[in-house]
Amino acid sequence: MSKGYFFAFALIGAILWFIAAMIIQFFPDMFLGGTTGMILFLISIPGTWITVYLMMKVTGLQREHIFSATCVGAVTAMFLDGVAITWLPQLYGGTGDHLANGAAWLLFGVALFMTCAAIIGRQKAS
Repeated sequence: MSKGYFFAFALIGAILWFIAAMIIQFFPDMFLGGTTGMILFLISIPGTWITVYLMMKVTGLQREHIFSATCVGAVTAMFLDGVAITWLPQLYGGTGDHLANGAAWLLFGVALFMTCAAIIGRQKAS
């Protein structure tokens, strides 16, 4: 993977993390558990698949490199999330009850991105 792809996917990871953080901040009730939280987790599955395919199309990255590129974005997002939860919880709307579930959803999303990229990367190009 070239330096250009490395930086592009680090930026994509940062942007997607920020979008997720804003979802947690502006829709905290979705992260208080229950049916709404379950629906959010379930909706994340097809949304992530679509996003991985879109990232491949937009960047022109070959299928066999999508996993390593996604790992760069995932590490960036996890780094930013760890820093923000520790020192900037107000970014997520404060330290209310929604913060732990929001962080769980973010980690779920990172793992989901990596899983989708691993599966997509192993598929034969059609």
